[in-house]
Amino acid sequence: TTQILEFQPDTIIFIDYGGFNLKAAKIAKQNGFYTQFYIAPKVWAWNKNRINSIKKWVDQLYVIFPFELELFKEKGISTHYIGNPLKDAIDAFITDSEFKGNNNNYVALLAGSRRQEIKVSLPIFEELAFSTPNIHYIIAGVSEFKDLYENCNIKVVYDQTYDVLTCSSAAVVTSGTATLETALLNIPQIVVYKTDWLFYNLAKLVIKINYISLVNIILNKPAVPELIQSEFTSKNIHAWLLKLLNKKSFVYKNQKADYENLNNLIFKFTFLIKLLLAIKEHEV
Repeated sequence: TTQILEFQPDTIIFIDYGGFNLKAAKIAKQNGFYTQFYIAPKVWAWNKNRINSIKKWVDQLYVIFPFELELFKEKGISTHYIGNPLKDAIDAFITDSEFKGNNNNYVALLAGSRRQEIKVSLPIFEELAFSTPNIHYIIAGVSEFKDLYENCNIKVVYDQTYDVLTCSSAAVVTSGTATLETALLNIPQIVVYKTDWLFYNLAKLVIKINYISLVNIILNKPAVPELIQSEFTSKNIHAWLLKLLNKKSFVYKNQKADYENLNNLIFKFTFLIKLLLAIKEHEV
């Protein structure tokens, strides 16, 4: 607080981390500063009470998912949908030369970015590969957890997720940001997730959303299949893969059409332009 009072900024921009930044925004607002918040707290998933805090302490809110715009605006919060930085990253992506010429040769497996996710997903992926030897699988691994892949019988490529996806005809993706990235790269996918039974059931009491993948949440429909908890099996994955690997199938065509709609909703990142305009309006 002392540093802010000494610096006397024209505006303060809070970025993500709602738990800490909403408290900081309260202090800033109480001291008469203009407050702006980039990447809204995920009140659509849990703790909707935070909407009241946002309305009270944030002058301008910048959201990265299109459905968030209406959610916050209807609560009287000055909200701007500014696009999603993932769109920029994917549009700027250039496939590594080592992967060129391998288009559609694989089915990508994304086991997650956290240790526990990988420990749960990897055995099921290995079972899948063993039971379907006619399909070539490739894992997009995270080098931070190389030890988990040491005895893996599937080809692993570390820290090159986009390269792995672009050389694949379909993907099995552990729920997270990667589901949106896979969709924006136009790769047909199956979303999977499994966690501790007790944690999952407790989370269901708190998290109030119909879907777990960002693709389905944004489109508000089951655009991509979700295999959760007991449904996350190699048998179920294979059944869906047969449909997604067939370009004439109803499932494949529907998912591709949904991806097109998704791309129309996810704009490029224009935060800086919107921010400068907001500052200018405040000065006036």
